[in-house]
Amino acid sequence: MDLLVETIYNLKKIDENPNYYLKRLNEAKRVITKVGSREDKKAIRLILEDLKNKGYDL
Repeated sequence: MDLLVETIYNLKKIDENPNYYLKRLNEAKRVITKVGSREDKKAIRLILEDLKNKGYDL
């Protein structure tokens, strides 16, 4: 859950340094996919979908 909160917080700063925060997002996705709860997995999926819709290359 803490990793998901950190990911959401980092989304606010993604425009400042997209490469750095996208790398962190991919790492968070990897960890959440392995050990996260069902709700965490759904949340990270929604976050990734939203970023793709905004034009970020994931």
